[in-house]
Amino acid sequence: MNQLKAVLPWVRPYRKEFALGLFMVVISNVFAIAGPYFMKLAIDGLGDPDITGGRIGSYAGMIVLAAILGGGGKFGMRQIMNGVSRRIECDLRDDFFRHLLSLDASFFARTRTGDLMSRATNDTLAVRMAVGPGVMYAVNTLVSLILSDVIGDPLDSIASGPTAPDTTTYEDAREILHRYGVWEEAPEVVRLELEALGAVDELLLGGAVGDVAQPAHDVAGRVREEPELRSPDERTDQRHHH
Repeated sequence: MNQLKAVLPWVRPYRKEFALGLFMVVISNVFAIAGPYFMKLAIDGLGDPDITGGRIGSYAGMIVLAAILGGGGKFGMRQIMNGVSRRIECDLRDDFFRHLLSLDASFFARTRTGDLMSRATNDTLAVRMAVGPGVMYAVNTLVSLILSDVIGDPLDSIASGPTAPDTTTYEDAREILHRYGVWEEAPEVVRLELEALGAVDELLLGGAVGDVAQPAHDVAGRVREEPELRSPDERTDQRHHH
């Protein structure tokens, strides 16, 4: 950070453009998150018996509009931040070259030309990347994290993988299938396993071991007796054995 402070004299003339670019970062993130939210409203609305085609169409229009505005925000933040960083790079090179012209011959006699060329090209390029894309993507990551993390939401709703345990149960899965009236449409092996594994959930909550063992034993027996209940991989292995 101390190294970046040395660049501030070249950044200050473009502080308004910088502020506008960072504002576009916020705008792009707001609309990027608005799209999935409108999708949620549309999906939830499908379960409403009073939903109308016009209402679903309005949700679809808002999703498209959010995508367009979010894309415009992303274009604007890159156009502004990258453009400002290139102007800073140009100003820095001009000042560097102006300083070289003020030095005497003894300086050039003891300094290698390759070092000077490196300062004028690679180093100024590194400064541009730091004050332009570097700042832009750092702020973009911070803003997206703040906007996507709603205080009070359970971690398993806003995180995934090993970062947070999944607190949902097999009973939750059965309840969703029943809620949307698709329980009977689910494959039989899925329903059998959900019923058996639901008993495991009950065991973890204090149920009896026997209550778990019997449903699990029944499922295993039916899968052995009825080949159509097996997974494709299991059926392939069975054919190879024969």
